[in-house]
Amino acid sequence: MRSRSVVLDEGPDPRLLLVTIDDADIAAQRRQGESLKGTSVSDKYLNLLLEKLQQYQPQAIGLDIYRDFSAESPDLIKRLQTTDNLIGVCKGSY
Repeated sequence: MRSRSVVLDEGPDPRLLLVTIDDADIAAQRRQGESLKGTSVSDKYLNLLLEKLQQYQPQAIGLDIYRDFSAESPDLIKRLQTTDNLIGVCKGSY
């Protein structure tokens, strides 16, 4: 990286996709009658997102969301267990 020109702006890498979930997305889930725990994406919509991403056969899916509760949906649990290219960020206390 040091040998690369700092002046050259290559722009965003077209190989990467960043999906964000913001307050408006959470509010939209609530308006649709989705039962949410806390302020995170529901099991249903997280499963749909992962299903959609897998259709593009990515090399890796990085998941960095805050959920202070376990997945309850059998479909989401199975997807999380069987998606080999899923990399999750975990927060733990020591």
